[in-house]
Amino acid sequence: MEALEVTQKGITECIKYGQLPIFPYLIFNKGFILLGMKKRMEGTKHIQNAFTMLDELSKHSEVSYLSKKINNRFGLHLPEC
Repeated sequence: MEALEVTQKGITECIKYGQLPIFPYLIFNKGFILLGMKKRMEGTKHIQNAFTMLDELSKHSEVSYLSKKINNRFGLHLPEC
């Protein structure tokens, strides 16, 4: 239980000091590019990782928006966390 609390504190500090917020968008972009290159498995993995991170940052509306974009562009129905 202590490890979970320490981990959460680290995440909170990263968000507080601006060390984390842009990272999921970079991961999303990498996944989007990989999907465009027909590397479906690798691209999907990155997209899902980005969605998980965005979900943890409480960016739920962005996950929903990006999920629709992925579906429209690549025909993928990814879970929205």
